[in-house]
Amino acid sequence: MNTSQLLAEIVKAMESDNCCNFTITKGDLAEAAGPLQQLLNDGYFANGDSSDIDSDVWIAAAGEYTESRNHFSRSSQAYLALDVVVERIFARLPDEDPAAQPESDGQAA
Repeated sequence: MNTSQLLAEIVKAMESDNCCNFTITKGDLAEAAGPLQQLLNDGYFANGDSSDIDSDVWIAAAGEYTESRNHFSRSSQAYLALDVVVERIFARLPDEDPAAQPESDGQAA
């Protein structure tokens, strides 16, 4: 699994948990790539079962600060950097989705 797929799995868990959709931007993907790769290198996300609520995916998605920090303690800096991205995705409102904005032709209505 690459970092883009992994971030998508984390967001999918967030969507399942919160019963709503979230948007991942190219900026989110770029910012999360390094921390996710470090977490992968350190052995996290190896179990591959993102449906298990005790999996690394769900722990990263849950937003439980103390539990997550303890769980990812071997890679705390990478986890904290990833958490910034995940929290931004969580906080983004649907009307803040840049892809959902109508194209403007530059003319006033």
